[in-house]
Amino acid sequence: MRSKLTVPVVALLLLSSTARGDINNCVMQLSPPEHDYGDLTRDRQTFITTPQGKVAQLSERRSNLSITCPEKTLMRLRFTGDSHADGSFRFGSKGRLNVTIGEAVLDGNPMLLTRTTPQGDAVAASHSLRAADEIIPGNSSVQGHNLNLTLTITPYLAGAAFVVPDTQLQEELIHIELLNTQ
Repeated sequence: MRSKLTVPVVALLLLSSTARGDINNCVMQLSPPEHDYGDLTRDRQTFITTPQGKVAQLSERRSNLSITCPEKTLMRLRFTGDSHADGSFRFGSKGRLNVTIGEAVLDGNPMLLTRTTPQGDAVAASHSLRAADEIIPGNSSVQGHNLNLTLTITPYLAGAAFVVPDTQLQEELIHIELLNTQ
């Protein structure tokens, strides 16, 4: 079985009227944009018991997200992708993906992140992200030129994924959008 995790950057860069700058000139980069877990076999996995059944926890991987804007701007990110009913990201048809965000630095200064859930709740963003969560550095009034942060990605693959007779690609695309801050 070959498993791959792909995290493309979707550059939906919108104008923020309060920034007085053209947010379309912002550049968003993710490095690395893809994590390849190679060929996976059942006998090489350690399975753990979860409420969803037995799963193999694949190795944690990190990607650095960098946003650079020519003018100071309010930066707001939305993370979307295929998800389970509880909002957690899917990993292929038989897996789950844990995505956390942290180590944020805005213009050279460490920054706390605020996560806004689809229900409008604002919470610290040091925990797992769910599909449609939005992230802002600091609070809604913090502006900057350069935002750098780390995404930590841990896939969990159900035991049932290892009984497929043919090679099956397990992958998930997570889209990251830079949003208008209005």
